[in-house]
Amino acid sequence: MKKIKIALAAAVLLVFANLYFLYWSEKDNLQIAAEVNTSEEGGRVAGADLSDGYSTRLAKTLKDKGVMLFCSKDIDECKEQIDLFGKDADYLDYVECDAKLTGANNDECAAHSIDVYPTWLYEDIRIVGIQKLSDLAKMINFSSYAP
Repeated sequence: MKKIKIALAAAVLLVFANLYFLYWSEKDNLQIAAEVNTSEEGGRVAGADLSDGYSTRLAKTLKDKGVMLFCSKDIDECKEQIDLFGKDADYLDYVECDAKLTGANNDECAAHSIDVYPTWLYEDIRIVGIQKLSDLAKMINFSSYAP
């Protein structure tokens, strides 16, 4: 009977230790999720002014780390991707690939074999499609609370 009580106590202790570990390991992800809601609010916290907050720091850090966004502003998916950043999209390293639009850089798009929009390039990573801000942050190990 004593061995059963010890085994049960050890199991309970193990469960609590795992819960504690899960809480602390997921804490950063929960903070990012709390800051960024990419559903109806376009990647922003409902009612919050993030003009000098999360999306600004993220956009600047993406550019600083050499992340490039290849798009065509005439494509709905590109408009949606850019809208996630709002006015902070101006900080991104954006490459226009539509030759019909002003500022197009077809040579750059061809050099990287861009044929689907949006396409994100970071080091040897190529990501196609609309990306949540939180996913872009994870890609570059961005800490939302860094100065």
